[in-house]
Amino acid sequence: SAICTCVSMVGNLAMAGFEDGFVRLYALSSGLLQSETQVFEQGAVSALQAGQFMDGLIMLSGSDQGRLVFSWLSSCGTELRGHIHDELQHRGSRISSARTSNDCTRWLACSVDQCLSVWQTEEATANTIDWFSIEDIYPVAHTHSSRSLRDSDIGMVAAFVPNEPTMLACAGVASGDALLLYDFVSRCLVRVIRIEHLVSSIDLSPDGSLVAIGTPDRLVKLVDFYGGVFQDFIGHAGEVTSVRFSTGGETLVSSSYGDILMWQILGGE
Repeated sequence: SAICTCVSMVGNLAMAGFEDGFVRLYALSSGLLQSETQVFEQGAVSALQAGQFMDGLIMLSGSDQGRLVFSWLSSCGTELRGHIHDELQHRGSRISSARTSNDCTRWLACSVDQCLSVWQTEEATANTIDWFSIEDIYPVAHTHSSRSLRDSDIGMVAAFVPNEPTMLACAGVASGDALLLYDFVSRCLVRVIRIEHLVSSIDLSPDGSLVAIGTPDRLVKLVDFYGGVFQDFIGHAGEVTSVRFSTGGETLVSSSYGDILMWQILGGE
């Protein structure tokens, strides 16, 4: 049996990517397999993000060989309506993260070589809005990259900023201890927040006031988006590979390779 490498949930479905190149859809209520699709003939599914779009579902899959596939499915996930493949943007580097905007019309994919692509989807099409490396938007990144950090397994991570439809929060090995706020339409670096650690995972609260960060050093950090101040929380035994706010923003879930923790967010702090 293949090893599950990544998971995304939408509605009453859980979508899981596997090392055999398949994405399998499960019903959350029963845990039963609903359908499966082989999105990559070669390589594993290394990143996955799904969302609701019009009368169906849309899914962005990334592979450990740098490929991206957009898939359109029926609302129950059992009917595949179309695929769009991209094999150029990430030049063979493993896709480390995939995310979508709240309205599921804009998507991003990050790779281990510290690059990011931003996409616009409409009906059954996907077009590139921007593509850049951390070094393109953050000159100081050249200093960090020269330390052979580019050989790290920690990929670039990013998330769309709620209420700021053209802004991303992104970080990676090449940005060092900096969280970068970047406008991908005007293509300018808006602000830099110093956080004192490398970043392995990221998410923003639904109202955009808080940034949750996971680090390779086992920390979960909460950062004030506007003020830049942060607080560290200890609890994991290894690298924090995922952080996600609940829909209402009152709970934060963080995971490492051996544990999952839930944090209650009190008073927006």
